[in-house]
Amino acid sequence: MTEAANSEEHQAGPSETDWLSEDEAESWRTFIDGSARLQETLARDLEAEALLDMSEYGVLVSLSEAPHWTMRMSDLAAALSHSRSRMTHTCRRLERRGLVFRDTCTGDGRGV
Repeated sequence: MTEAANSEEHQAGPSETDWLSEDEAESWRTFIDGSARLQETLARDLEAEALLDMSEYGVLVSLSEAPHWTMRMSDLAAALSHSRSRMTHTCRRLERRGLVFRDTCTGDGRGV
C-alpha cells in the first residue's frame, strides 16, 4: 500500500470492520483513564497512610488469607503475577521492616 493510500485510509474514519462504535470507544477510554486514576490515588493513599506500596500490600493481603499466614515464595509470586525475583525483593523489604519473615519450607528444603 502506498503512503498516500495508507494516509487516506486512516483519515476516512471508522469502517464496518472496526470492533467498537465511537460511543463504545469513548466509554472504553473513559474506563481506562478512570482505572489508572483510581490505581494512582489508591497507591498514593496507601503509601501516605501505611507506608506500603501496592506490591507490598498485595503480599500482606495474600499472606493474611493463606492457611497459617504462610505461602511458598513461588506460590506467592504466581498468585500476584510477579516474577520470583520481584517477589524476593518485595519480601526482603517487608522482612527488613519486620512485617514478614522468610523460612525454609519444611516439606521441601529448596523452598522458602
